[in-house]
Amino acid sequence: MSHQFSRLFLRIKWPLIVVVVLLMIVGCIINVVTVRSAQVPDWYMHLAMWALLGIYLVLGLNTLLTRHRLRAIVTLSVLAFLCLFWIVILIGKIPAEKAIHLDQIILRPPLTSLWYVVGILTTCTACYVLLAVEAILLPRQKKTK
Repeated sequence: MSHQFSRLFLRIKWPLIVVVVLLMIVGCIINVVTVRSAQVPDWYMHLAMWALLGIYLVLGLNTLLTRHRLRAIVTLSVLAFLCLFWIVILIGKIPAEKAIHLDQIILRPPLTSLWYVVGILTTCTACYVLLAVEAILLPRQKKTK
């Protein structure tokens, strides 16, 4: 069973990685443009979170492609949990809320385009779980001395 899974996954691994990287870039752009255009004062924190997700993505893919099983599993799991955390934060930012703009309290309009980002992150999280499962099923790397 795991041999069949490995053969199937080898066919879809590279396209999956390319799609995940592209989705992360698109999600970052939509997120930052949305909060920046809504004049959210801490928009740079959104950019910092995407930088953190990008770093973990690079680390996870590097460990996966170099066939370090345990590191890949841990890194991809941390990345999946970070994405779930960011999804929860973004869902909380979608409804309209009070904000301070030019020393006045205003009602910020709802950021409905963040639903696209939530969908993208959900898809990416599922892909990270799939990549972590693939890392579990990888044949063990032979140690060389």
